[in-house]
Amino acid sequence: MPNKSAPNNNPREISDLTFNEQVFIWALRMKLRGEEFFKKVVAHCEKNLPPAAARISLNSVEMVINSVRYHGKKSLTLNCTCMPNLSSDELDLITLYRSVNIEQNQINASIASSMVTIEGTEMLVNALISFHMAMETIDSPVPKQTDRLLVARQKQYEVCVPASKMIH
Repeated sequence: MPNKSAPNNNPREISDLTFNEQVFIWALRMKLRGEEFFKKVVAHCEKNLPPAAARISLNSVEMVINSVRYHGKKSLTLNCTCMPNLSSDELDLITLYRSVNIEQNQINASIASSMVTIEGTEMLVNALISFHMAMETIDSPVPKQTDRLLVARQKQYEVCVPASKMIH
């Protein structure tokens, strides 16, 4: 059952986090574990999010890792997916994730600067904001089939103007 209650100020386990925070940590752990494991995250996002939000959330995980890879002051230490406890780096990421979403800019800069250089701070913060925004669409209805009425209306107003021309 997803934990939708107010976040614990000092989480120590995955179960202390909100659902979106749990998904964030799970996605990071799976990405670092390997591409074959990350396929589960991809499938989860594609099933439960609108297509654009799925792409944004998956790209955000990639951006967090790249911000540390290219601008990191140290390597991130993440626990295995089988461990319920959070590592100190995971705690820092969750604190930063929460502060970004509450818009406490002083906390953003201090925590982010402990992980990445100034050049990577914006990339890390933007990745966290993007992930949060994408996950907020999880309860939005995802169209599973073509809306035939909408297609009929579009065809009614369709003007056949070629978009491009090929020259041989």
